[in-house]
Amino acid sequence: GTKPAAIQQPYMIGSSSIFPQSVSQSLLQTSGDGSVLDPGEMDIIIGHHKKKANLGNLLLKQLVEEHYDEYEAANQETGSAANAKKNLVVQSVLSRMEEAGTRFLVCDSEGICHNAPPGKIHDKVTQDFRNLRWSKKKKTQQRHTLL
Repeated sequence: GTKPAAIQQPYMIGSSSIFPQSVSQSLLQTSGDGSVLDPGEMDIIIGHHKKKANLGNLLLKQLVEEHYDEYEAANQETGSAANAKKNLVVQSVLSRMEEAGTRFLVCDSEGICHNAPPGKIHDKVTQDFRNLRWSKKKKTQQRHTLL
């Protein structure tokens, strides 16, 4: 078969658009059993694999950086209020990802991909916030070591 035509779609981050690009319609295609035939540029594959520098991963990274201060402020609180506020931040990121056409996928050892369950998606985003915290902490420590 022939490859589907690309869709021109700019993605808005804040007030500016992030790399206007063509997104293949194939990212909307699934087989009868729900498996993804051809993960697209905006899809994020969760799990132990080589990270792709695709548009979906770049968008997620940018959104996590954009919402980091808000997430960290919620993290400083205690109890269920802290968790509720962090969950709102995560949901905000996920809403923006969904608007951009991003799917979160899990793939088996044979490369067959399926939509990830909501808990796994939530865990991926919260892990990205923790990874950014660790990265910022490490950079601060390195800076102090050099002074």
